[in-house]
Amino acid sequence: MTAFARHQGVVTRTLDMTKDPLVAAYFAASSACEKLYYSLLTGDDGWKNKKLSICKLDYKSLEMKLEKYKNEDLILNFFEELPIHYLNPTFETNVNAIAQDAVLLFQHRQTPYNEKPVSELPVDKLLSNYFEYFVEKYSLDKSLLQEVKLITKSTIPVSESPKMLVDLKERGYHGSTMFPATHKGAVEQSLV
Repeated sequence: MTAFARHQGVVTRTLDMTKDPLVAAYFAASSACEKLYYSLLTGDDGWKNKKLSICKLDYKSLEMKLEKYKNEDLILNFFEELPIHYLNPTFETNVNAIAQDAVLLFQHRQTPYNEKPVSELPVDKLLSNYFEYFVEKYSLDKSLLQEVKLITKSTIPVSESPKMLVDLKERGYHGSTMFPATHKGAVEQSLV
């Protein structure tokens, strides 16, 4: 229900994500191109010097670091108390979501360290706040905060986004493959 509501414009505590980094790159570059194009039309060059970001969640490095405490409950507690979870909704009727290898990131509760819904707080900040809280709550070595990167962020200038879209198109990532069930895919494909 949440996945359907999110795509009908209802404000939810979810963020769209994908398991495929090239799909993420497509959406980041596509959005940046729209903003860049708009800024060129309006004469507002504010977007010219901005950057687009693609983030990758990595829980594996944390699991490896927590193993040194030889406490399986610690790892379980981390994931049980995590304020966000992946939702893998059934997308059998949503061809676009299947093509995009979509998942949703869901904030299931308010927390003592985050007052805003997940949709209003950058995911890297949300996880960073939680990780600091977790380290303190369980009296873990604070060096974990520097050693473990829960999120890796890659950035490129927005001005490079048109080139990125061309590269992605050559790899098969374009409007008609991301939105095969809609006219949007055909329109976007014809504009690239």
